[in-house]
Amino acid sequence: MDLDELARTLAIKGTCTQIEKTYFRLTSAPDPSEVRPEPVLRQTLAMLKQKWADGPTTYLGLTTVGFPNFFAITGPGSPSVLSNMMVSIEQHVDFVSDLLAHMTSTGLTTVEPTQTAEDGWIRHVNDCADITLFQDTNSWYMGANVPGKPRVLFPYIGGVGRYRKICTEAQQRGFLGFGRVRAVAQANIE
Repeated sequence: MDLDELARTLAIKGTCTQIEKTYFRLTSAPDPSEVRPEPVLRQTLAMLKQKWADGPTTYLGLTTVGFPNFFAITGPGSPSVLSNMMVSIEQHVDFVSDLLAHMTSTGLTTVEPTQTAEDGWIRHVNDCADITLFQDTNSWYMGANVPGKPRVLFPYIGGVGRYRKICTEAQQRGFLGFGRVRAVAQANIE
């Protein structure tokens, strides 16, 4: 579904650019700077790199605390590379589209996971990884291909079926794990 079709589905009036400015995105084809000025993108990416210095932390492999409306499709902490990527991408896009529709229908403009949800998810991801031999390998799965990179198993290894059930339950429970009270703030970056 393209953004124009998404806008019609969500009853959002305006252009794709207006939608993207409402729902913050780090990148956007063809030119992310049309949505967010390059200094904003650079600062945001630097903040994310700093937050993830010891390894990525996410909720469901989709979002991370401190980055409202940032959605990482097949991001770290999701089954991603251990799954059929096309099917996982479709599932993530459907989840995020449903979350955006929920936001629109409830008058929300921003959403991000709670710290409790992110901590719990990362604990679950690590618990699943700890009972495997992946932790003992020198694989790119563990970040071993980049000197100095933290040794963390990036994909969720608990199974695609279990992962989908967890996402479905979160959605059915009103997008459990997501905070909903943050107001939109314009970045003041020169």
